[in-house]
Formats: sequence, structure tokens, C-alpha cells
Amino acid sequence: MSETDMIDFPTTKWAAFRRGAALKCPQCAESKLFASYLKPVKACPVCHKDWENVRADLAPAWASMTFSAHIVAVFLHILFFRTDLSDLTVMALLIAIAVFICLATLPSFKGFFMAIVWWNKMEKEQQS
Repeated sequence: MSETDMIDFPTTKWAAFRRGAALKCPQCAESKLFASYLKPVKACPVCHKDWENVRADLAPAWASMTFSAHIVAVFLHILFFRTDLSDLTVMALLIAIAVFICLATLPSFKGFFMAIVWWNKMEKEQQS
């Protein structure tokens, strides 16, 4: 039995997308997708998939900011209308909440979009 026969390839695109969002290799789900905060591994040590040509570009940042804005809108309403905090304090809290949410969700969104690019075979071409 070869090594590729033992790899658990995803059967649906949503399984691959979940693996990417969980910061795992979308192809095998056995190893980490990132070497550091947002830097993808060069290749998966288990399935040997080359991740250098799979780019998510700006989609993760936009998704993270959009997600953050929806959460911050709820906090805006609560802090502005239901507390007696000054406007400056409310804005400082909202900015801190937005930055925290963006930084916390950015790696998952990048993994998700890398899985989308991989599943749809939209990897950039090798440059010689």
C-alpha cells in the first residue's frame, strides 16, 4: 500500500474548506497549513502538496474585516446606547474589539480561501 493510498482526501468541497479554516492541510488534514501566523508551509510533510503556488491574496483580509464589522456593530449599539461611557471610550473599545477579531480570524479565513483556490484548481503558474 503506497503512502498516497493512506491519505484521507476530502470527498466534498466543504470538507476541504473546513480543513483549511481549521488551519490544517485541505488535502490530507494531517499537518498544519501554516508555518507561522500567516505564512503557509512550502509543502505538506504528509501528502507533499506544494502550497507555495496557492495564493489567497486579499480575500482573507476583506472577509475578516467584514466579519469584524458585523460583530462590532452589535457592540456599538450596546456600548453607545446602553452605557454611560464617553464617546472616546466607546470608540477606543470598538477599535480594540475590531482589531482583536480581525487578528483572531485572519488565519482561519486565509486557510479557508487557500482551500477554495486549491479545490477549484486556481493555483498560480510556476514561474521559470
